[in-house]
Amino acid sequence: MKKRTLSRLGIGACLLLIIATLNLAPFLSPPAKLNYTLGETVSKDLYAPISFRLPKDPKILNAERDSAEALVTPVLKLDEGTERSILKNLRNLRFPDSVPKDFSYQTKEALITPGRDIILSSAESLFVSVISQGYFFEKDDPEYSTIKNVIIQMGKNGKEFAERTENLLGPSDIDTLTTNAARRLFPSDPIRREALTEIMLRMLVPNLSVDEDEISARKQTARNRINPYEGFVERGELLLEQNSRVDELALKKITALNSAIEGNWQIRLELFLRQNILSILVILIFVFSLYILRKDPPFKNVLFMTILLVASFVVAFAVRRFSIWWFVPVGFIALAVGIFLSPLEGILVATGTSLLLYIPWQTEPEYFLFALLSGFGALAAIPFMGRRMGFLATFGFIGIGGLLARGGFLIAKTGVSPRELFSIVSSIGINAAGNLVFFMLAFFLAERLFGYTSVLTLSELANLNNHLFKEFSMRAAGSYHHSIVVGNLAESAARIISANPALALTGGYYHDIGKMTKPQYFIENQIEQGNPHDTLKPRISALILASHVKEGLSIAERKNLPLSIRKIIAEHHGTTRMESFYQKYLENPGEDDLSESDFRYNGPKPQSKEAALVMLADSVEAAVRSKGFADREELDSLVKEIIDQKVRDGQLDECNFTTSDIQKVRRIFVIRLTGIFHPRINYEKQNNDKGAEKDAKKRTPRAYPKSTKS
Repeated sequence: MKKRTLSRLGIGACLLLIIATLNLAPFLSPPAKLNYTLGETVSKDLYAPISFRLPKDPKILNAERDSAEALVTPVLKLDEGTERSILKNLRNLRFPDSVPKDFSYQTKEALITPGRDIILSSAESLFVSVISQGYFFEKDDPEYSTIKNVIIQMGKNGKEFAERTENLLGPSDIDTLTTNAARRLFPSDPIRREALTEIMLRMLVPNLSVDEDEISARKQTARNRINPYEGFVERGELLLEQNSRVDELALKKITALNSAIEGNWQIRLELFLRQNILSILVILIFVFSLYILRKDPPFKNVLFMTILLVASFVVAFAVRRFSIWWFVPVGFIALAVGIFLSPLEGILVATGTSLLLYIPWQTEPEYFLFALLSGFGALAAIPFMGRRMGFLATFGFIGIGGLLARGGFLIAKTGVSPRELFSIVSSIGINAAGNLVFFMLAFFLAERLFGYTSVLTLSELANLNNHLFKEFSMRAAGSYHHSIVVGNLAESAARIISANPALALTGGYYHDIGKMTKPQYFIENQIEQGNPHDTLKPRISALILASHVKEGLSIAERKNLPLSIRKIIAEHHGTTRMESFYQKYLENPGEDDLSESDFRYNGPKPQSKEAALVMLADSVEAAVRSKGFADREELDSLVKEIIDQKVRDGQLDECNFTTSDIQKVRRIFVIRLTGIFHPRINYEKQNNDKGAEKDAKKRTPRAYPKSTKS
């Protein structure tokens, strides 16, 4: 559990490293400014490297803002306490001491006569009528003479409503209203008429006032609502086509782009957020797809891909800084992952890397397609990597992928000059050559630092004409031929359970290489001489049998065999028990006090599917050659018994072998073994009697007595 937790933490750190590397794009290759003048001809298509707004002409913008400001409706603030204050002051006039001293003598006299109640009640009615209609002093100003509507804002609750200006009262309206009311109420009493007029004009105050602060705020809001931009240019939008001239609109876009690039932190922040969101989304999809392929991917594999991805991003960002657009380091990483991990993971990496390299700029769609097809082209070279011509095939297929990408866009264009065509072909060749160089570096990194083994290396190691195999066949012929059969069985099974066929084949060839040191102790090499184990104690025999694993590792180390082959040599017996010697000890234990573990191989158990396949093929081949079989059903039963025994013994617990894998392996073993050990007709008697047909059904002849192999 602790190991798995550390592995997951390491994988998380790798993902963070990838995201951090992607954020180097603005620093290693920031969007370059476009330096063009009016009327200049552009030599290539110009795309917007970032999204930016196209500003309006300042004169047009100010005119639009002034128009918007002029349309703002004036705001009047309603003072709801005005009516109460006026009525209170009016009622106080009933008391002589409360009459203002600056009132005229006639009005003071009228307010102390018995008829003052008529004057005051008439004034109160007029006050209520005026206040309810609304009165503001500024109505007579020229500014409001052309304003048809105003907004009245309530003081306490902030509610507001629109009102027509003509329905409100101003100072001139009050004069007219008061004069007419006084004449109507007191037509024959000039003293009361003048008193009512003076009371109205002296005590009436506006209950509406112009809210200058609110009007200014609304005018500013109206100005701000005017969009200062006349358009928006999306990232990747075509600004100018190749061979076209820079007109005023294009120059305006170029100027706006350069301004946006230069020190605009908001755009940089927007780019940062957008890039990270898209990158994280792509990475999550990639991780999810990888999880579907491999439920628990080894940390070594993730670290290997991370190093390749980081190198790819840094190189891509660096070359783009110098406007080298058509070197895209995707092919090498796709091929490296496809060879050392699996082709499906190579497809995932090619797609993900192309997207992640496209995200920081999102300019030319051609760039993304070029990167993607270059990666897929590299993957097409995998079948050729078993031979040295695979490197040449890599160059060719990456070039073909780039040619398909750029050629598709080239067909859509007209008027392509020979010089431009040469430039395109050259860039495709440079991209293929550059990816080939980086692939060679990745090849070295994978085999020397990570312990991976390429198909090319495995093909060379599986060459039966090499000196080691010649020596093996001479010193231990039986073990040599047994290893050939085991390798072919393991390779056949590997092809149907998504394992590495080349590794299974080569591992099968080398798994018993340690038997060269003491070949006479292994039954397949005992052709004429007797079995030396007959005179040895079971424990000594067990030690001799187990030593071939140690000897094999020693030979592998001297011959500098890859780590993957050495692991198969060490794991091909796992911790299985040497059954014949253990049973022999149980029959006659003697004075030795031994445990069951003393008759087991030291292990470890198989850690990979390839090692497990070699273990199963080794045991099955030895059992079938020893016991023989009469028909296919008996062979199938024997193979099933051997495999089930390994499962029960827990030998396949650490190599991700599924039940489905076991069934597929059993079926392919039966098919291949039937072809190898098929029954033959007995030709001892050259006659056509009925016994010939019966002889054809006999058991397969046993090559040697019951094996001492476990």
